[in-house]
Amino acid sequence: MDYNANSAFGSGDNLGDNTFVVGEITGSSFSVTNLTPATTYHLAVFEFNGTASNTFYLTDPAHVLTGSVTTLSPP
Repeated sequence: MDYNANSAFGSGDNLGDNTFVVGEITGSSFSVTNLTPATTYHLAVFEFNGTASNTFYLTDPAHVLTGSVTTLSPP
């Protein structure tokens, strides 16, 4: 399955429960926009291989990076 990603939070494919696809990372960093201040976001990065209709997402724990981050409050 291919997912439509968008780095503006809430604009990529909605996976349910306020979970969105935000990007395909090909380097060592990635920026997400459209975040709400003073809000905790949970993230998961999945490794995949293949292309187009032959994409396989590796979902076992050895291939998934998870974490949380809280955005800063406005000054």
